Amino acid sequence: KDIRKRQHLMERSFARSSRYGFKRARWRRLWRVKIQELLTATVQNILVYVRYAKDRR
Repeated sequence: KDIRKRQHLMERSFARSSRYGFKRARWRRLWRVKIQELLTATVQNILVYVRYAKDRR
């Protein structure tokens, strides 16, 4: 039961990140791809915080 819940959350998280270009690297070189991944994850986390703050009001 717990695995299914976590799997559902991770699938949703991956779907959101793929909307922001997580599936395809924009640049070459590994360090540039890592920067892109970090920026994508940062944007995704900021949006989660914004939604959470909006729901608390």
